[in-house]
Parts: sequence; C-alpha cells; structure tokens
Amino acid sequence: MTRVGLIGVGELGEAIVTGLSTAPHPPEIHLSPRSRAASRRLAERFSNVVVAHDNQHVVDAVETVLLAVPPAAARTVLDDLHIPRDRLVISAVAGLRHDELRTLVPAAEIVRVIPLPAVRRLAGVTSVFPASDAVERLFAPLGQVTVADTEARFSALSAVTATISTHFAYLRAITDWLAQHGWERRAAEEYVRGVYSGVGDAVAAEGADLATLVGAHETAGGINERFRELWFDARSRASLHTSLDHILARVSSPGSDLE
Repeated sequence: MTRVGLIGVGELGEAIVTGLSTAPHPPEIHLSPRSRAASRRLAERFSNVVVAHDNQHVVDAVETVLLAVPPAAARTVLDDLHIPRDRLVISAVAGLRHDELRTLVPAAEIVRVIPLPAVRRLAGVTSVFPASDAVERLFAPLGQVTVADTEARFSALSAVTATISTHFAYLRAITDWLAQHGWERRAAEEYVRGVYSGVGDAVAAEGADLATLVGAHETAGGINERFRELWFDARSRASLHTSLDHILARVSSPGSDLE
C-alpha cells in the first residue's frame, strides 16, 4: 500500500483525504496533528488514516509528502522539517513556485498541484507541474488531471481558479434580480440553482466544445443570444481578460501570498 503523509489538514487537505480514502485502493495516509479536530474526524471515519505525533513523524513514515499548508505558514513549517531526498514532495501551497520550493526542500522530485475541492466527491480537477507518473496516478481517481508542461502554463491554470467565487456571485446577482421582481428569495435561489444545475451536465459531457455549447443554448434572435450580446460584449470580455492577467501576474510573482 502506498503511504502518503499530509501536512496541513485544512479544508483542501480534508477534501483530498476524503477523496483518496473513498476511491478504489486508498493509500495509507498519515496526518499532521496541528488541526486536531479535522485529523481526528478523518481518522475516525477512514480506517486507512492515522494521526501522527508531529509533522516530522509524518515525513518519516511515508514515501510521499503532500504539503497543504497556508502560503504564509509554508516556510516556517518547512524550516522545521527534515525531508530526505528520496521523498516525493507534492506541494499544494498556492503561490510557492518550483524554484522557491527547491530552496526549501532538498527532495529529488518536487511536484506542484492545484486540486479543486470537488476531489472530495471524486469529481474534481487537479493541475500538475511538472509531469509525474506517481502524482498523476495518485490524483487520477479523484477526477480530471491536467498536466502543464511549463510553470507559466501551470500559473495560467491557477489564475483561472480565481473565477470560481465570481461564478457564484453571478448566480447570486441573478437571484437578487428575481427577488426585486416579486420572488421570495428562497424560491428565487431554488429556481436559479435548478437552471444552472440543469446545464451543468452539458459542460461535463465530452464531445462538444464550449463554442458549440454557446450556440446550442441560444437561437438566432432569441433572448439568450440577445442577453449575451447586451451583457457580454467586447468591453466586458476585455475586462475579464484584464482581470485574469492581473491574477496571473500575482500568482506568478516570487513569494506571492495568495491567501
């Protein structure tokens, strides 16, 4: 059985452990004790999960070390650890670049990942850089794995993840508009959720690109086409790209703190 050690059991760490533990052939997972309630809860739920005495015991017990600590705490945590060169180190620390990790960790193989929270349900997306067969095998049961061939492309994927809360804010704004037009808020939210849950399968389905899906969900001269033309025009598209460029610059800068 593969042995994986997780240092940092926050929301993302808990999602990764849940996904790995519910997937076929779960690895043995050793958890850091700092987040005691979360670590204990996971150990009680999954037989493959144990809570270590401290972070160094995690490193000593496993072949693969997964870092999921907040960016601001990463350097302090790593300074306190001795990680042998034969360990595979996987970093889910946002904004800590590969060259920075190299100065902090002497491991022979260091791989950056961006697992999204849906890995908890085995329906997530995990970005990986650089390519690593071992890392891809570890995360493949948790959903889609996307491998970047350069750190610049990896950073671009990171920037795109910054749009997730905006998607929900967009749905909330639509709900607000319905409430302004006489709908009770709970009913308005249920309707909006239903509309977008219904089209979610089209996004997940293979075989149709996004441009095709745009056309498939509007008719010439219809209200979907008209709304898109009114609201998502060239200026708003340019604003979107400018905002993504801003985020990209932030995630690409050395020592960036993305909290």
